[in-house]
Amino acid sequence: MPAYRASLDRAGLSGPADTVVVGDESVIVDALARFRDASATDVIVSPLGSLADRARTLDVAGGFSPRESVNLYTAGVRR
Repeated sequence: MPAYRASLDRAGLSGPADTVVVGDESVIVDALARFRDASATDVIVSPLGSLADRARTLDVAGGFSPRESVNLYTAGVRR
């Protein structure tokens, strides 16, 4: 997909794995801030782990207060 490859190249990323965030709450918030500061308008959150871990990840992501509009899309947790 040339358009996707070009988008990764513009961001200085070698592949989709460079967009994966793994860590605690502070790591997630820092990553969301970096995405916001890089002008991301859409961020997909696909939490992994136990049901409790996934729910907490979504709580943290949902509580993120961006300065500009960032759409957070979530997948994987039913409440």
